[in-house]
Amino acid sequence: MKRLASCALLIAAGAVFGAEVDVVVLDRDGRAVPDVVVSVSGTGLSPDESLDTAVMQQVNEAFSPHIVAVRSGQSVAFPNNDPIAHHVYSFSRPNDFTLPLSKDRNPAPVAFESEGVVVVGCNIHDHMLGYILVLEAPRFAITDDAGQARLDVSGASEDLVFEIWSPRIRDGRPVTTQQITASDSDGVVFKLQKKLRPEARQESWSDY
Repeated sequence: MKRLASCALLIAAGAVFGAEVDVVVLDRDGRAVPDVVVSVSGTGLSPDESLDTAVMQQVNEAFSPHIVAVRSGQSVAFPNNDPIAHHVYSFSRPNDFTLPLSKDRNPAPVAFESEGVVVVGCNIHDHMLGYILVLEAPRFAITDDAGQARLDVSGASEDLVFEIWSPRIRDGRPVTTQQITASDSDGVVFKLQKKLRPEARQESWSDY
């Protein structure tokens, strides 16, 4: 399975953290980038054990939401809300799976045990494409239309490492780690330096 791009940013040791940190992702022109997975790890951060089954539905011949983030061991449901049949699958090992052709019934949720990117498709409609990011990080969120995500970092006592991921990021290597002071630790900004892949058609990223 091809590893997609991630970026990392380190908040300096000794910082006193509040309960939440806002993360903003901008493209190279300073515009907000939505649908970016932001994760954080560090000493003192424990996983949120209250995570429910995530959902990636099929509606209007598309996967919605287009990108889902889950923790290792968490399940994802794939309800079909279209009046036509879909055959959902992924070849992304070791998280590969296939769901039988379904129209009037919804298959059981799929548990994802291994960290990595899961590229989801439909064996009937080639234009349908979705992504599931399976994480080991204890806390994560996805940026909104303003390119912002808020993460709970309560309990953190030392360095925090923030990472971002999106199939729109072209470079498969992390950017150089940066440091910010404790006084700035209530907010983190990622400004991407390279041009992003287009966000228009789902199938435009299918080479992953």
